[in-house]
Amino acid sequence: MGGYESNSTSREWKCELYTFSVYTVFIGFMCIVGFIGNIVSFIVFYNDKLKTSFLFLLQALAIVDTLMITCVFSIYSIQGFVQFTGLFRDSYNRYMYPVFMIIIYPFAFAFQALTVWLTVLLAVNRYIAVCMPYQALKICTVKRARIYFAIVLLLALIYTLPKFVEGNLELLPQRFCLTRTRISDNFYYELVYHNIMYTALIFILPLSVLTFLNIRLMVAFKDVKRKRKKMQSLKQRNDDSITLVLIVVVIVFTVCQLPAFVTQILWTVVDDDVRTCGGFQFYFSPVSNALVMCNSSVNFFIYVFLNRRFRKILYQTACIYLCCCKREKVEMIHRARKASVQNRVFLFRFFGN
Repeated sequence: MGGYESNSTSREWKCELYTFSVYTVFIGFMCIVGFIGNIVSFIVFYNDKLKTSFLFLLQALAIVDTLMITCVFSIYSIQGFVQFTGLFRDSYNRYMYPVFMIIIYPFAFAFQALTVWLTVLLAVNRYIAVCMPYQALKICTVKRARIYFAIVLLLALIYTLPKFVEGNLELLPQRFCLTRTRISDNFYYELVYHNIMYTALIFILPLSVLTFLNIRLMVAFKDVKRKRKKMQSLKQRNDDSITLVLIVVVIVFTVCQLPAFVTQILWTVVDDDVRTCGGFQFYFSPVSNALVMCNSSVNFFIYVFLNRRFRKILYQTACIYLCCCKREKVEMIHRARKASVQNRVFLFRFFGN
């Protein structure tokens, strides 16, 4: 009997270590990296003088990803640290955990939906710009992008409203008590809202749209690169770079979201034993959550590696904010480059005629 209890305790400790390693160490680290990266990305896009609809949507995505990262860190990383180390466990269980679950968790749910459909908006925007360039002048404006973002934001909040009434927060002597409402225990609510609607609106529909648009974009991108192989202007190179960034963002998004889709299916069909310590889903679910977190944290690195204009503005912004050089010097360099380009255009036109 003592040996059985020892083995059970050892397995539980390993499960707690696994949860701590994934949620606190890995996801916590990715949250910090993503938080900094998204803020820097927003500043770079904000300082870009082009002010296109695509850049506006990228700014919105950076903000939403930052908010989602903050919620995930509050819910998962802090909880994993407290439960594994035992520090502040009593205070956390009494006050923080009920508040996190009743307030922050629904917002995390909303930000997840908003991230998904913002990515779809970005793909649609770039698809129109590349494959329908004449219509893009009217459709892909900053004003319309703001309207589309407002619509997606409103729909995401409406979709998330039921999450705010799934639990009640009661104030008891020296603690908060989290209780489930009648609607959260309803079988049909669980079936329709958590299974059918969540699977369709967060996974199947957006992933299908993104897959279709990304394939079309890759074909168009390859065709444009072939036509522009001999002669390509700076603007054309920047447009191609933006298209490549979007293609990679969508691929990363799809790869990171598919395991979460599998987890959602498993959560519906498998028994409770598989979800507990030692079961397959116990180990697989944290990995899928970690990949979703990575999706909101790695866009900065995609921008840096694939977009020359982003790197240029990032360097100029870093010089200004880190006092590496004066703002006047940066503007002087920018004016000198602009004048150099204008001189080359003038010479080309003059001697070309």
